[in-house]
Amino acid sequence: METKSRISLFYPRRTGYRVKNISQQDYLQNYNYQYSYPAVLNRLKKLDNRTSKLKFLDKAIKYNYWHKPAIFTANQKSGKPRSYDNEILINFYKLALKLAPRDKKYLTGLASVYRMDNQIANAAIIWQYLLNQNPKDYHSLLNIALYTQLNQREHAFEKSLHRLNKINPAETEQVKQLLNLIQHVPALKPNYAVDDLSLWDDSRHYIVILGAALTIHGNIKEKLRRRLAAGLKLARLQPKAKIIVSGGQVPQEPHTEASKMIEWLVEHGVKRQRILKEEKSRDTVQNAINSNLILQINDARKVTLVSSDNHIQRAYALFQSANYLQGIDYDLQNYAVHETGPQIQPAVHKIISDMLRVKGYWLLPDIQP
Repeated sequence: METKSRISLFYPRRTGYRVKNISQQDYLQNYNYQYSYPAVLNRLKKLDNRTSKLKFLDKAIKYNYWHKPAIFTANQKSGKPRSYDNEILINFYKLALKLAPRDKKYLTGLASVYRMDNQIANAAIIWQYLLNQNPKDYHSLLNIALYTQLNQREHAFEKSLHRLNKINPAETEQVKQLLNLIQHVPALKPNYAVDDLSLWDDSRHYIVILGAALTIHGNIKEKLRRRLAAGLKLARLQPKAKIIVSGGQVPQEPHTEASKMIEWLVEHGVKRQRILKEEKSRDTVQNAINSNLILQINDARKVTLVSSDNHIQRAYALFQSANYLQGIDYDLQNYAVHETGPQIQPAVHKIISDMLRVKGYWLLPDIQP
């Protein structure tokens, strides 16, 4: 009997990797065989030059970033929340920096993962190093100001803003406007009622339903079903409003989230021509950027954002940011889906990072815009 290679279950793609329909256990076995830390160390020993080793590390970093949710869903022994286990990414960046100690891409990437892991002090050491190499490195100075000085060292923050303004005054003005938006995020309350929103029945009103991860076999999970049900309720009350479904395809999903969302809405009575599809987004930042492009083209004047209550504040802030940066002028409301369990306030440093990505700054160079 012929044995099928585990590697054949994966095939490359321009922006990452896709996965065929396999079980979670098979998924984990293939991960352990190819891109786990021990597997990567073993592969590096077999590669005979620095360039090939760095190229493989780039692939391993990209794979672990995009596949992390599926990996930690399958591996229940990790003991960490699946979205916050950044140790392996940190280790891979350190391996890359042993091979290329001064490479800005890997230094910036490591600092970003440290920031994601809330290791701000370690991230700041790298940003300061990059700034010492180039005193006009706007991004490094901005990171130092926002993550180590904001709300803690007012004088140092104002001094950094002054330096940033000298380097690029137009860019700094936009950053200040984004910071003003952040200040209002904690005051935003999830809206669970549709009474006031029902007054928005208008042909230039758009109901934007944000996607959520599908199962590894491409089925809708309960979280996304609840968001769709909320959007459907709103759409029935507002027959003139159009609907945007926003959700692309992360590597472990066999379909785009938007395509499955359309199927669900049509099955529940929504006319297909009423729905606009945004299927390039892999996360909330891209949801905001790509959905706002559609809103801009269609001259939207009113927008209701539909998502889970533990997600709505961050999503709202990012849509506001995209609205401002892309020069669109619409009224924004939210309609929240109640999630079970305690509502978690979004971390300010996470919102800042995501707002900067809406602005166009990289999180992980060559991996995550």
